[in-house]
Amino acid sequence: MAPISIRTVLISESVDPRCRAILEENGIRVTEKQTMKKEELIAEIKDYDGLVVRSATKVTADVINAADNLKIIGRAGTGVDNVDVDAATKKGIIVMNTPSGNTISAAELTCALLMSLSRNVPQAAMSMKQGNWDRKKFMGAELYGKVLGIVGLGRIGKEVATRMQSFGMKTIGYDPITPPGVSASWGVEQMSLEQLWPQCDYITVHTPLMAATVGLLNDETFAKCKRGVKVVNCARGGIIDEAALLRALESGQCGGAGLDVFVEEPPKDRSLVQHPNVISCPHLGASTKEAQARCGEDIALQIVDMVKGNNLVGAVSLILLSCSFFFFNYQLCSYMFGGFYFGNFVENREVDLNPAEEQTTSRFQGNPKSNQSGPSSIILNILYSSDEFTKQERVAGTTYTGAIIRRNEESPSSFYTRVPDWRCSAAAAPSAVTCGKSVR
Repeated sequence: MAPISIRTVLISESVDPRCRAILEENGIRVTEKQTMKKEELIAEIKDYDGLVVRSATKVTADVINAADNLKIIGRAGTGVDNVDVDAATKKGIIVMNTPSGNTISAAELTCALLMSLSRNVPQAAMSMKQGNWDRKKFMGAELYGKVLGIVGLGRIGKEVATRMQSFGMKTIGYDPITPPGVSASWGVEQMSLEQLWPQCDYITVHTPLMAATVGLLNDETFAKCKRGVKVVNCARGGIIDEAALLRALESGQCGGAGLDVFVEEPPKDRSLVQHPNVISCPHLGASTKEAQARCGEDIALQIVDMVKGNNLVGAVSLILLSCSFFFFNYQLCSYMFGGFYFGNFVENREVDLNPAEEQTTSRFQGNPKSNQSGPSSIILNILYSSDEFTKQERVAGTTYTGAIIRRNEESPSSFYTRVPDWRCSAAAAPSAVTCGKSVR
């Protein structure tokens, strides 16, 4: 990967001090300005090559369009819904996150809320502080033998599953990407959402916030659940329809909710926060010393690696960086993208879109340190990826972990995937795709 010049970075929120230290140790000038309003950020951002944020800074299209020199937006955390990724990509700005930095912390908070819901721990503690001794009022239930439904089986969903299994819970789940065989290896039986809803005593969501997941739990889906089901959201506000949740709580269809996130933060409407069967936190999923240290250090190291031309890890906007011959031909560039080689395949697979079955069709070797010619069906072009994709464009989506696929707008016959170790490119008629496993 060709080096990218990053000389100045603005940090707009509180991040671990190691972030600034690592950047400055590598010759990057750092300015920290917190709690800026949108207008202040627009005025400030024009002077910087890089921007580091957490979740509070809203990097909108207006901010991005005002950033004349910006090359990188680094999110010290997982979700990037506070960044207009499409606007950044169209302007050639790389957006990267630190997807594993807060995994353990978010999983542990989820488990804490599940346990608190089962035994009414916060309510009982508050009652004691008020001088009461209400043993009967806070009768709880065991987690042992109960069914936990996990919607979203990525890093956090997996960690929640393995921890709650230690309490004797049966874990079932849904994920459109993670192969059922993979989740089964860590004790989660996958099924459709229609099958999942009526089985669960507890439901926890761990999906990104996008069009397909907004209001995933709503009036209709609550009606399909067991009466008294308890729900947890430590992912993103809006995945659970807040108005529908309040109605379900009032009717008793939902027996309790643990909420770390809200559509509006802090929430102006306090109906859910004040409800006696709701345990709420002010978005604490990543608020541990360990998670903040990891996220701050990771984003700084990722920026430094990019500056040095070593690799590009954590990119959520797929922008083809310059190779020795850029994108004007069909040769494969051997550079690092997201921590994996994007090119030089050692195995071709043909994957039928429906059904998603694969057959090994050919093999060819490539040296990851040199440029190799590749099949003309694999076209290098400037492209970007979005979490919003159609079912038809999800190439073998149940086969390859982490697949986020979008039609390449510069070459409509090609599909690309952000799957560790995999890249797919379709023939002119998208009935099958060729997938190559990359060389590490």
